[in-house]
Amino acid sequence: MGGVSITLARAQTSFFSTPVQRVGKTGCIRCADKGKYTDLKSLDVASTKIAANPGGTNEAFDRATFTKAQVVIVEDNNAVYQAVLKGTADAMVSDKIEVELQVNLNNGTLCMVNEVPWTFEELGYLLPRDDVLKNFVDTWWRIQEGSGAWNATLEKWMSYRWPVV
Repeated sequence: MGGVSITLARAQTSFFSTPVQRVGKTGCIRCADKGKYTDLKSLDVASTKIAANPGGTNEAFDRATFTKAQVVIVEDNNAVYQAVLKGTADAMVSDKIEVELQVNLNNGTLCMVNEVPWTFEELGYLLPRDDVLKNFVDTWWRIQEGSGAWNATLEKWMSYRWPVV
């Protein structure tokens, strides 16, 4: 229930809920490489492989940002971090919340390159162009956020031991 990146291209055909999180692109690497990869510049070298899931904002960011590093497409979105873990890729760039989850799940094996995201992004729920539904979802979100229920839910699921795929 984390939402998707709010983009102008998506907003042309759909509505978005009120943003539920402010994120941004962040790098995920093997902790063993923490001294080697410290920022975008250190990632953008010819010998570096950046794993990306096809067709979304992660791939678009990688192709626009990395002029020297190799962007390696991992077709199975559930296995993209496995490429970093197995060493077939050196890094993965995604929304900060997703990288935080992977770091938690792989504690001591995967690390975050940067605490402060390289980009500004917000996540929201992608909705059909229906004013009544959008109003309902926005009202639900304000209640979740204002009551603290959202933070409790987020904390619960960020610490949940998800199965490795």
